[in-house]
Amino acid sequence: MLLIHRGRGPGKTELIRRVEWLSERVRSHGGRVARFAGLPTADIVARGIEVLGPKLVGVRKDDVAEEMYEVVDSFQLSFYRDMTIHLFILQAVVYAAVYSYS
Repeated sequence: MLLIHRGRGPGKTELIRRVEWLSERVRSHGGRVARFAGLPTADIVARGIEVLGPKLVGVRKDDVAEEMYEVVDSFQLSFYRDMTIHLFILQAVVYAAVYSYS
């Protein structure tokens, strides 16, 4: 979800909302998503940011109401994106065909 942003990334609330959305899409396409013992998505996102570390994801706490996340190393972070992209190939082909026709 972080890789779709240029410059300053999403805030904490937006990132949590997008992770929940993506998790549902992955499940609906037959993929599996870890449950993490029923922890709330906010805790899972916080732990994920911590595990990825500051060399991949930066946390900004400037003059904004909540933390903002930004990609530090998009090449290495794209490894995680590529682990799920195969679930959406059919949709991507259809979208590309429709886009090229219009």
